[in-house]
Amino acid sequence: MATQVPLNSDAAATLLEAKDIASGNITLQDWYLSTVSFYFTETLPYAILIKLFGWHLSFAYLVPAIMLSTVVFLAAHLIIRHSRHYQLSRVFPLVVFAAPGFFASHMMLVPCIHMGSYVLTLSCWWLVETYEEHRGAWRLALLTFFLTLTLFSDDIVRYVLLLPLVLTALFKVRQHPHLGWIVLCSILSLALTKLLGFGLTLVPSFETPGLPPLNFTSYNAISYNLELFLKGVLAFFGAEFFGYPIFSWHGLSRLFHAGIALAFFGMLYWIARYRHIRDTLSIGSLLGISIILGAYLLSNLPIDLMTTRYLVPVFILGALVLGRHFPLAGWAYGLSACLALLYAATNIGLPKWDYTTTNRNFPLAQALNQHGLNNGYATFWNANLNALVSRAEISPVIIDSSGIRYFDWLAKSNWKKNGGNFLICDSEEQAGLAISHLGEPNKKYVIDGKILLIWEASFNLN
Repeated sequence: MATQVPLNSDAAATLLEAKDIASGNITLQDWYLSTVSFYFTETLPYAILIKLFGWHLSFAYLVPAIMLSTVVFLAAHLIIRHSRHYQLSRVFPLVVFAAPGFFASHMMLVPCIHMGSYVLTLSCWWLVETYEEHRGAWRLALLTFFLTLTLFSDDIVRYVLLLPLVLTALFKVRQHPHLGWIVLCSILSLALTKLLGFGLTLVPSFETPGLPPLNFTSYNAISYNLELFLKGVLAFFGAEFFGYPIFSWHGLSRLFHAGIALAFFGMLYWIARYRHIRDTLSIGSLLGISIILGAYLLSNLPIDLMTTRYLVPVFILGALVLGRHFPLAGWAYGLSACLALLYAATNIGLPKWDYTTTNRNFPLAQALNQHGLNNGYATFWNANLNALVSRAEISPVIIDSSGIRYFDWLAKSNWKKNGGNFLICDSEEQAGLAISHLGEPNKKYVIDGKILLIWEASFNLN
């Protein structure tokens, strides 16, 4: 299913970083990264794979598929490990993210989309739950280790795992004093995260701009956040039935998906309101869901429909809670099986086994190789993608009326030193601005809707 999603420069940057790590640049010296590093959760798994087996473009699709499969497996294990009856039916709620449609695939089946963090999040919850049952200092040590790696790499874990875990442990510590060790492990992992960050300042390493401050949204923007939330949920479930004929396949199937989405949140509310939840994992999951939903609706976090990716933990943790606590009688087993299978059958598309078809065989990268181009510049969404697939090193740039300047975002500063003799633009307008600053190119091609300008002589940007 991952091969349905075209590769883009955001995702390609992770693979370029991983190739650099596998080549020996362990600390990613000279790299400008994203708002957070994603180092241990997303980038390092690719680097290890490349070091072991060599580089292949299929890793861009294999690794996300492996990560989502691991999340599904861990969630299923956490659901059924204490279940004695109707074990199979308990995992049916996982279908909401285990059978992704096209939009949901964009949220979960591309490189560097927080899925590595969710693997470690569920692993941490397993360690917490097994520690409650069997104790063991090794579980506490492993929990601290996983928390440190995840907190260093991805800030979303603070809201999905760390804060819910600490609050739940503090709430239950009077009745269960051993949970105090969980709180201490969480505090220690925060300290180790800071220590790791400080250590990297002492050696040449990557730079991250950091996250912008999370503010409460303005009163007038609340309706916009709510609209984005509803649009995102409907898109994730493949449930955008608005505008389709009522008695049509698309209309009825999407209406069915909307019913599943409504039932998902309705059952979650019912469980939180009326079921007596006592286990640490479920309490923590409900807290994590509440924190993420609150942050999404009441903060400046939502920007556009793609920020639906921050709601993915709601679907994962929500399905886990449903599987654990929704009461199922004998007749409900067959009904839940039919609903889950029908949802999957009407949501997922036909898999595309050849990922190059999804990417139209990377026409720009092919052109760079055909012309023997090794160093150049491109607007951001054309830079890393074509650098990954071709033999060229491409610096991302911004082109506007003021000139052409480097864009220090998911890029390596060393690329600037190479100079270059080509430029990829998004439009004829950008190409005209570039020509006015750089002079007439020797060759100009329109490829896949983009403009490729080639000069005989290499040049450096000021």
